[in-house]
Amino acid sequence: MHQSVLVDGKFQTFKIISVFIIAGIFIMATKTTDAVEARPLRLLIFGASTTAYRGDLEIASFQASGRLTEQGIAHLFFNSGVGGNTTAMACKRFERDVLGLFPDIVFILIGTNDCAIDVWEGKTEPRVSEKDYADNLRFFARELKKRDITVAFMTIQPMYMTVDLRKIYGRPPYTEKGFNFMVDKYAAAMKRVAAEENIPCLDVNRKFWQAAGNEYEKLPEFYSDGMHPNRKGQTIIAGEMLGLLEKNPGLLEKRSQYASQAGHLQVELPAARGQYPAGNLAFKLLTPQAPARLQYRAKPHSGAPKDFGEWLEAGHAFQSGLASGSIQGLTPNTYSFQFRTLDGQGKVSGLGGVDHVTIK
Repeated sequence: MHQSVLVDGKFQTFKIISVFIIAGIFIMATKTTDAVEARPLRLLIFGASTTAYRGDLEIASFQASGRLTEQGIAHLFFNSGVGGNTTAMACKRFERDVLGLFPDIVFILIGTNDCAIDVWEGKTEPRVSEKDYADNLRFFARELKKRDITVAFMTIQPMYMTVDLRKIYGRPPYTEKGFNFMVDKYAAAMKRVAAEENIPCLDVNRKFWQAAGNEYEKLPEFYSDGMHPNRKGQTIIAGEMLGLLEKNPGLLEKRSQYASQAGHLQVELPAARGQYPAGNLAFKLLTPQAPARLQYRAKPHSGAPKDFGEWLEAGHAFQSGLASGSIQGLTPNTYSFQFRTLDGQGKVSGLGGVDHVTIK
């Protein structure tokens, strides 16, 4: 297995070798096979609406994935953002939507909903206290670290009080202080937890301010509505993720032993950015082994549901290493799909995904 340690802002990665003594002879063995080393890198972004699919918007995970593809880096980039989530809500789906996707690297950008005060309901305290927010972040970090999954926090972006937002939030304390007095507190809390856990914290908040020339009135250039980043804003977030990988190229080679429990499913159909008629969608997967069961999840980029939800059974046929079948009842939208195979014991044996599938 490999172990990564953050040193002076960069990860130092070491391969840990098990040594056995048999009849006085040292036999060295690694737990990482050539097949594991060859598996595409799995990245995942976890958060709320800032990270989630938003219609036709080229969100940060899409932009970062596109750049990695241009560089010839084999990878999957899962998106586990769900609009409206606080860290308390995200804790409830962490097992399914993060650990259950067997990632090598996880980026966490969440907190806008935690620090929000529902003033229209007469409330004066945030939805999730600063202490609970920090505790939830610490939980995420520790669960990932103990599985040797690389984790990086990302501070929440500043916000701008538009005319429309003022209609909802135009009450104390926001009328006196704006949104960012709370944003700043929660960004600072995230930095503290990252320092305590010895993990990187990518300062997205600072990058937004720098891009705006530290001028509040220039922030709208990076938002669709004062809260949610537009393409320019998403490019800032993508740049921070790519920057971490560029500064730590060893992360591109690292494969978590935990993540490698699940082999790679190569999705041959549907094709990324492909277009298909409404109704039944054919799929074809190259699998590492004959699956006992095959499951899928689908997430439309617009409208409900907000998340991928639970895994659904997919009827399939298996021949010459290919599992094929169809997904029924898809309505017009752009989708992302996730697929997994299970072995006879019910353990995940393969994992794959595809983005930007348009159903007309």
